[in-house]
Amino acid sequence: MGKRRKTAVGNPKRAVAYLRVSTTEQHLGPEAQRASIASWARSREVEVVAWCDHDLGVSGASEIAERDGLRAALDAIEEHSAGLLVVAKRDRLARDVVVAGAIEVQVMVRGARVVSADGTADGDDPMAVAMRQLARPSYRSASRDRHRRCSPTRTQSRS
Repeated sequence: MGKRRKTAVGNPKRAVAYLRVSTTEQHLGPEAQRASIASWARSREVEVVAWCDHDLGVSGASEIAERDGLRAALDAIEEHSAGLLVVAKRDRLARDVVVAGAIEVQVMVRGARVVSADGTADGDDPMAVAMRQLARPSYRSASRDRHRRCSPTRTQSRS
């Protein structure tokens, strides 16, 4: 029986900021998102170690593979051992609940969690708990798959 690796947990006082806008005329543009996240970080004494704002003009329904900024944010979580991926509002992460769940899983696999500067779905309210519970089975599967891809070559015995 093989040993199961634990996902490293990032530092909860280090955050990667992710900004996304689908149009240039959006009310919550990049400057407003940046200001909201910076204010949130100051009030909680959290260091924003990376700003990933490459997803300007990208739909909230877009998959992870179609978002250069999100992929950079996921890499930055690992690079900086960050424990948080912070967005100004949850809808900046994704508009589609399935896409949002997939993103949450990818963040969790990297030892971090998603938080929003406006506080939506960050705590123990029923919606936040439900989102975490929905993501948990996918997290386990993604974590196993990720460790298989990243671990050194190993010999598997077959019965």
